Amino acid sequence: MKLTEKGRARKAQIIQTAIGILSTEGRSGFTMRGIAESCGLRLSNVQYYFTSLEDLFCETLEFIFEDSKSRLEQSIAEGNGVLETILYMIFHDIEKQPDCQLLYEIWALAAHYEKSNETICGFYKSYIDVLTETIQSKNPDQTKEQAQKKAEVILPLLEGLCLVYGKGRKQKLAPELEKSIVETIEFIINT
Repeated sequence: MKLTEKGRARKAQIIQTAIGILSTEGRSGFTMRGIAESCGLRLSNVQYYFTSLEDLFCETLEFIFEDSKSRLEQSIAEGNGVLETILYMIFHDIEKQPDCQLLYEIWALAAHYEKSNETICGFYKSYIDVLTETIQSKNPDQTKEQAQKKAEVILPLLEGLCLVYGKGRKQKLAPELEKSIVETIEFIINT
């Protein structure tokens, strides 16, 4: 669908509202009607841009993943390392309730929407590719396959931090633990 500038702005508003609802109300508030009300729109206006809740969820995921990718690319362009940037983003996001809540809700909703699983798998494949390249650059003697296996071990370790230590959880990520996580990842990369 070709959109005017106003249409693109409206669609972005709907996606931003959907992110806000997922972050604060969770999947119980993630309805077309609820999102329309929060945007101050009629339900039919939201349905014009997104024919189903699954379509809205998938485009919301794509927006979130593109935003993460852009932040990573921007940090690298500023001279920061890939792994350092990823670690900073994760450790920083752990302290922000909406980001962790958003992660919980994404996984919960993804189980209900088959199409979103493709989006998530695509994101994590690119995430693993970036980690693989980073591992190979830090240890050029490793084959791509070796580096990829290590990336596939590191990825869930990093992603799981938010689930275990995210804001609102009883367990807190202490600075010593951050240091241990970095040391563990470096050990995995260099062995």
